Amino acid sequence: MCIAMFTTCTAEVFVDLVNVLLTPRLISGSDLVSDTLFPCEVSLESTRQSSLYQRIDNVAFILFTTKLWLGDSVLVYRCYMVWTTQRWIAMIPAFLLFVTMVFGYAQVGMSYKYYHAQLLAQASSSAAYTARVININLWMYRLNTVATATSVATNIIVTVLVVYRIWRDTRQLAATFGSRATRRYDTAIVMIIESGALYTASLLAELISNNVDGDAAYVANYVSDSLTAMLVLIAPSLIIIRIGLNQGYVETFGQSSSTEDPSMTKPAHSIVFAPKNGDESVGNETSLTGRASIAMLDFEVESSLTRQEYV
Repeated sequence: MCIAMFTTCTAEVFVDLVNVLLTPRLISGSDLVSDTLFPCEVSLESTRQSSLYQRIDNVAFILFTTKLWLGDSVLVYRCYMVWTTQRWIAMIPAFLLFVTMVFGYAQVGMSYKYYHAQLLAQASSSAAYTARVININLWMYRLNTVATATSVATNIIVTVLVVYRIWRDTRQLAATFGSRATRRYDTAIVMIIESGALYTASLLAELISNNVDGDAAYVANYVSDSLTAMLVLIAPSLIIIRIGLNQGYVETFGQSSSTEDPSMTKPAHSIVFAPKNGDESVGNETSLTGRASIAMLDFEVESSLTRQEYV
């Protein structure tokens, strides 16, 4: 999945760059009418570049939609794995993911209609063909708006669901062992919110700029689209990087923290959710029974004094 995300995001940025470099006359010598580029002067070269620009842009639309699908799929899968005993909850963001795919790829199909309508408009001076080009382009932006809006909603909903699940189960741990025992999970919550906020903010900027008229909004849309292409891969990687740098947890039993010598710290443990089986304790694994599930949380008891402190 990571390789697919990296390939798609890199390809989209590369395609956008190539599109600009190969069509300099269209970019620099065109008027923007209802978010549609029209050459200031009709010539053989401008017509050729306009046709080339649209063909390359069709590829960019495919990569854009695939990028949204891959990024949101990772989030939906994360939600599915966290809500182990109530996995039906993941159906909500999964439905939004499906809507994103449908409207996104519908936009791809509309972009090909736009390309053929543009060829007819270039071959004829009729105002009807020009109006058809503008109308199809408006429909493309409407489909793009729905796809981006549902992607924003998916990111917000999944982040809230995952954070709430971790917070709910760690509160049970805090009630038994004190707040210090939940610090590593509080740090995990912060990491999830941070990574989700970056990607969601870029999508929101793209959504807003896509629905505002003007040259500045047109440029902002391209900038935010490029940022989204990068952040869709960077955002989930931030969690991996922070854990690799030993910044993903704070030691809960008072011996060390992530800012100390890495050789003196312990690796961060993960939260694993399992079906309710009652309260058990085997070795250093303790099951904490919740209302719907049990959070299996690893911990160590350093001494009888430390154990007494948390009791």
